[in-house]
Amino acid sequence: MVPGFVPLPIDRVASWWESMTRTWASWSEEFGYLAAEPAGTTTFHYISAYIPFAENGSGELLFLDTRHGRHHGGVGHFAGDAADQCVRLWPSLRSALDDVVSSLEGQRPCRGWIPIVEDGVLDWDLP
Repeated sequence: MVPGFVPLPIDRVASWWESMTRTWASWSEEFGYLAAEPAGTTTFHYISAYIPFAENGSGELLFLDTRHGRHHGGVGHFAGDAADQCVRLWPSLRSALDDVVSSLEGQRPCRGWIPIVEDGVLDWDLP
């Protein structure tokens, strides 16, 4: 799917969300007002309005920002130790998938990653 990440099965979406929400709960208590800010606003921590949908095996997640506002539904990157630094990758999940499909069809990079298909299996390489 998205270069460098593997989609989460629905049960893993729920468990990642629960785990991350619990892990960052003390920050959320202190900085809870950020959850009410418009989507796309940097929070510097995980908030319950982030719905994870892909992981990279190193504790990093791609998430949908479900807060209100112009950037509602945008795809963000949460780097576990660096927290949310407002790295918004795509305006929506659909645009992320469209970017991947265009990359595959046109054999062009997607966010710097080169698609490689061997024996019917998609992989990505960074040049």
